[in-house]
Amino acid sequence: MEAIGGAGAIDRHQTAVIVANTLTGEFSRAALLRMRQPFLDDILVRACNGMALSPATGLQLRSRFAAELRRHFPDPNEDSLAGGLANTIAGRIANHFDFRGGAYSVDGACASSLVAVADAANLLVSRQVDTVVVTAVDLSLDPFELVGFSRNGALASGEMRVFDARAGGFWPGEGGACILLMREDDAVRKGLKIEARIRGWGISTDGAGGLTRPSHDGQVTACRRACGLAQVDPSELTFVEAHGTGTAVGDPIEIRALATLRGEARSPLPLGSIKANIGHTKAAAGLAGLLKTVEALKHGVIPPHVSCETPHPVFSEIDHRVYPV
Repeated sequence: MEAIGGAGAIDRHQTAVIVANTLTGEFSRAALLRMRQPFLDDILVRACNGMALSPATGLQLRSRFAAELRRHFPDPNEDSLAGGLANTIAGRIANHFDFRGGAYSVDGACASSLVAVADAANLLVSRQVDTVVVTAVDLSLDPFELVGFSRNGALASGEMRVFDARAGGFWPGEGGACILLMREDDAVRKGLKIEARIRGWGISTDGAGGLTRPSHDGQVTACRRACGLAQVDPSELTFVEAHGTGTAVGDPIEIRALATLRGEARSPLPLGSIKANIGHTKAAAGLAGLLKTVEALKHGVIPPHVSCETPHPVFSEIDHRVYPV
């Protein structure tokens, strides 16, 4: 809030909070272990019986195990439920600043923060609120995620190489970001510094085309909707900050989708992905890319894309109409 001169610079009654978050966090999942102690004790009873331990020894083992479990995980209290709910993140922000325009969290997987931005833009265009605080946070790097991503082949076993011929997965990252959105005329009237303008946004899903992997048609649809709302011809695009996760499946689909979006445009389109620099921050990834783009516009420089030493063969397939910076 310091960037705009404090919360007093905006109307608290007309300010909403939207938080992008997915999987809540490892702390809530870890806390479940303590809650499951009776279930775990039942398993120990059967294990002790199977090993023919004496009742006294079995009871001693179970009591020691329960004590160790309680020692490693905090005692549930009045904040435990709230601390394990993603919606509370938004609620705490609204509570702290006394914002009255609504507060909620969205989970759109890796698109969460950009879904939050689109939702905020819709609220502003419809004039339901005057200001929206859009926040994204992802602090989850526990076994539930790492094992799951590893089993479906999404994690890199070596260096993360986005858009490279050797792309084999991503490195998870953690992070948080926050932006404040309002209608341009309101920002000008208040004398606030404008960092960037959002001219259009678009959302799509893959429908029956896919659940855990991206779809070419779905990505093209989202881009066309955004360009249509912005009244921008895709051939006029001069840079794209891509999703680019470095996966063998996702990267070529995204590259082909951008080539399709461009149609017959022959001018090459540079693209990059901040994930190559900081890893995949999942729920916060979209805002990270947005902030990178804002900085690029501010300084008039397209940041170089790292770790792509041997561009993916798909770039040749599309005649280099799209290429990594």
